[in-house]
Amino acid sequence: MPSLKWMVPQGRPRVFGIYKRVTSIGQAVANDVAIDAASLEPHHAQLVFDGRDFSVAVVDSGAVLSVNGKNKKKSKIFHNDKLTLGDIDLVFSLYDESSTSRDPNAEATDSHTSEIEGM
Repeated sequence: MPSLKWMVPQGRPRVFGIYKRVTSIGQAVANDVAIDAASLEPHHAQLVFDGRDFSVAVVDSGAVLSVNGKNKKKSKIFHNDKLTLGDIDLVFSLYDESSTSRDPNAEATDSHTSEIEGM
């Protein structure tokens, strides 16, 4: 599943799954991706999937958006593109992060082996 990863200044990044054709992003709690940040407009931007490609576009007139460091009002986006909305950095991913992680059975085997070795 596609996702947006919010690169929080402190702590672990927060991941928002993209599961709708149109995903709203902004400060208002009614957004699909709601981030409480002063630099975001209430309805800052929207992510759109047209069946083939993803794009991002500003919604509120005062919204600031850049894609990979270039100021935009609307842009196609691709895997690992960096979106900056206000002063919030998000990374777009086409792939589910859990699908790129190790096999859960391998982890269980590894941890089991570690426990035995530690005895």
